[in-house]
Amino acid sequence: MIPSARGASLSSRLQTVRAASLALVALVLLNLMWDGSMPATKLGLVDFGPFSLAAVRLLPAGALFVRVLSPAANRRLPSADRLHKAGLGV
Repeated sequence: MIPSARGASLSSRLQTVRAASLALVALVLLNLMWDGSMPATKLGLVDFGPFSLAAVRLLPAGALFVRVLSPAANRRLPSADRLHKAGLGV
């Protein structure tokens, strides 16, 4: 029978491994998105103009930012944090 201390240690190690592997997967995906940005922009400029491409990229980002700055999301924050959050968009 496995002692409880050893079982707890094994369980915490497994959770750490899962968290680390999830973080690694997230970093790999972020790296692919970051590195793929320039080639995707070059391909996009073949079919779109620069202003159209910027609009296609910034409109969804703006919609998400408006959602983050919505009044319902801001009610839960202290007023100083609201100003910091609004400053991120500048």
